[in-house]
Amino acid sequence: MGSLLGSWGTAVSLRHVAIGPADTLFGIGEGVWLVYHYTLGGSLIASWGAGFVNSNTYGIDAGADGTVFISNYSNGTVHYFTSTGSHIGSVLNSFYYALDVALSNDGDRLYVGANGQDIYYFSRAETRVTPASLGKVKALFR
Repeated sequence: MGSLLGSWGTAVSLRHVAIGPADTLFGIGEGVWLVYHYTLGGSLIASWGAGFVNSNTYGIDAGADGTVFISNYSNGTVHYFTSTGSHIGSVLNSFYYALDVALSNDGDRLYVGANGQDIYYFSRAETRVTPASLGKVKALFR
């Protein structure tokens, strides 16, 4: 470990933190249950996650693409968001005690530490949907 380079305070206690894209930091606020997004100099960029973040939210990680993942201990859920807080999706009730999340260095796999001694991992590959007009979609089902 090298020398201490500095420090900064926050208005809320942060339970867990993760480095995000463009040298930013995401943290889970304790007491005021939100995700907090900061510059590495300590300036608050935004806070979000109401309804998804609570006292049982433990793990957080962020991908190079800005996707933020959080895990919920009590309901075994992993939620994922854009870096600005828009909810993208969830992996619901798949884990017993989802304590932590981590992304592989290339961002292609999501790892979930759960059940006290298990590691689950998933491909981040998602089905891409090409936008189409309602007429084109209806034509597919005729």
